[in-house]
Amino acid sequence: MEGHELPNPKPRKGGIPLWVALVALLVLVLAAGGIFVSMLWYTQNAKHRQEVLLQEAEARKVEAKLAEEKAAQDAKLAAARNRQEDALRVTRSATNALERFAAALASVRADADSLKTNDAGRLVALHPSLVRLARQIFDANLPTLPAEADVNLRIENVRRIEQKLIESTSSTYVPTPETTAEADQSSAWAADQTRTVEEVRNLIQESKIRFTKATLSADSPTLDAAISRLTESELSTQQQVAVARLDDARPSAAEAVAKAEAKRILAEPKAKAEKIVSEAADIAAQQKREAAIRAANTKVEEAKVQVATRNTKDEARKVELRRKADDPEIRARLAPFITPGYWQLHSMGMEKKPLSFTALQSTGALESTPKGGQTMAKILSFGGDKIRPRWNINSAYWISKPENIERIKEARQLLSELGPVLVEMKLLEP
Repeated sequence: MEGHELPNPKPRKGGIPLWVALVALLVLVLAAGGIFVSMLWYTQNAKHRQEVLLQEAEARKVEAKLAEEKAAQDAKLAAARNRQEDALRVTRSATNALERFAAALASVRADADSLKTNDAGRLVALHPSLVRLARQIFDANLPTLPAEADVNLRIENVRRIEQKLIESTSSTYVPTPETTAEADQSSAWAADQTRTVEEVRNLIQESKIRFTKATLSADSPTLDAAISRLTESELSTQQQVAVARLDDARPSAAEAVAKAEAKRILAEPKAKAEKIVSEAADIAAQQKREAAIRAANTKVEEAKVQVATRNTKDEARKVELRRKADDPEIRARLAPFITPGYWQLHSMGMEKKPLSFTALQSTGALESTPKGGQTMAKILSFGGDKIRPRWNINSAYWISKPENIERIKEARQLLSELGPVLVEMKLLEP
């Protein structure tokens, strides 16, 4: 076999086989289709994402608008609620004031009648100035008090306003100033009328404070008798004044008669006429002297009446100021001044005392000026005073807040009005 040669293979034809070309073409077609599908899917997906983003943005706009509308509605409700609560406070305060007055009115007239004859009235009768004040209360003040039906009508009107406000709760109804105007007026009216009612109680209280050497006994006159005696005395004085004025006119009449008589007698002998004229002049001079004395006495009596009237008014004013100074609410507002402490406006002491009214005046704290307001703010916020109540107020920027201005104005007005009485009651140092 070694001598036999292997046959030569057949030579291959040149080029790529057909099936390879077909497979390659199929791969290209599939690749192109995949790319096309991918591009189509990407395009559709991008469009979808854009639509979703637009929808989300629109939804956010709607939510923001709804939130804005809700916030505006909530703010409107809150503002309305605040105004409703303010109005309710005003109306309820008016209702309380009217009801207190109605309760006091029911018994004040009976109490006043009893005071004319009971022991409490006898104690009042020991003080002449209080007798005048009692007569003013009985004859002038108490008769002006309203009827019970009028008070009840005011209470009903204020309650109607209050009920309307209660029914408007949780709504956007905003009460106008006119809504509470009647309540404000009724509250002020009730406070004014209550002061008249309380004058009887204040009269009894004042009789216990006043000092007199007279003592209460079984023979002490009743208040009714003391008032009658005072009235009779004043009538007698007025009659004396009237008589004195009439007497003042008589000298002029007598002088006129004398002159007429002198003229008639001039026709008689000159000597006789001169004598008569001289006598008439002496009589006229004497009458003038007597008239001058009577006029002086009349002026003295008139001055006494004027002083008594002025003293009565002053006593009534002092009683009212003491009553106001005894009000717990007023004392609470003046606590930074009347509370005893070691610190005074210019120094520290070893004994607790209220602030000095004279010192408050001298520092300018009671002046109605911005400078006076700043001085008051410094006093009220001074941190070195560890005992008296302090106000949470910045003395450098107090004027930037309206509520600070109003509080300081109120404190200054109360001190200016009640200062002397507070000193007298030992609630302030002199």
